[in-house]
Amino acid sequence: MNVSEPGPELQKEMNFRRFFRNAEWKLRFAVLPHHCAISNKLLWYTYAYRGRQTITGPGTPVYVDEWLCKEEYLLKVLKETK
Repeated sequence: MNVSEPGPELQKEMNFRRFFRNAEWKLRFAVLPHHCAISNKLLWYTYAYRGRQTITGPGTPVYVDEWLCKEEYLLKVLKETK
């Protein structure tokens, strides 16, 4: 039986799920413009959730940030906690 690779949309969803579980999420005020990672809404001068994942290694740490609007964050939390 030959198992094929997941499609690009499924791969993107799997990567975001991993990021969502490992990141530290905080409600922040977005002074600079950002886009929601799921809905692509513009987040500017509004409260939104910022997820920050720290990647450490032999050099300086690298921070990866993703932003979610409050509605998408709530839906993601409800879907992930079963």
